[in-house]
Amino acid sequence: MSESEVLSIGILIGLLFLFWAVSAKRRGKTTKPTTLDLSPSQSASHSPTSEPVAVDPSFLRELASGLTQYYKDSAHPEALLNHPKFQEGVEHLNRGGYSSQDLITYYHGDHAVAACMALEAYARRTDQEDIREKILANINAVVPWSRYFALRALSMRTPADEPLVSKVLARIDPSWKDTWGTEFLREFIKIRLDGGEIPEFKNRPSSHLRRTSRVYPGGGRGPEG
Repeated sequence: MSESEVLSIGILIGLLFLFWAVSAKRRGKTTKPTTLDLSPSQSASHSPTSEPVAVDPSFLRELASGLTQYYKDSAHPEALLNHPKFQEGVEHLNRGGYSSQDLITYYHGDHAVAACMALEAYARRTDQEDIREKILANINAVVPWSRYFALRALSMRTPADEPLVSKVLARIDPSWKDTWGTEFLREFIKIRLDGGEIPEFKNRPSSHLRRTSRVYPGGGRGPEG
């Protein structure tokens, strides 16, 4: 990938960023999210009143393994998000004594479904433990469906008045230059701006992209890249 191609990614994302900022002002109201739904799902709360259960990694592995084929066949991460077994896994992580570090371990693990469950579990928690930097640090190394849930978790755990878009754009690399990567980023930016985030460019995406040469194989087409 040439330097001009890499630079074009930063320019494209910057234009999208500015487009949504201007559009939001013209509309004078927020726009309902289309695909990257960052609102909590039906059973989304991590409530301290929920009855705790014992840590049972084997139960989570069984749930995740049972969703492997569904995950591979899914046309979009939302299909996984809305599956009852996925919801069950998320609820188990939030009632089973799993720490935020445990969630990061699953995120870094070799089972993509479990990684997605862990990210969604963190998105729904209301505790003060902040692992967003750890999510960002690994966001280029995971497959597209995990990237969707990473962006979702980061957005749900970041207040609207706290800059997030620029932090994400400063971290991404050329592996996001595929259909899913650009779609997820575009919708993430739109939702953050519609939600009230104020654009800031202290971190320049193009400078980070110039420093990055690793491109992940397969073009990122689908849940496993």
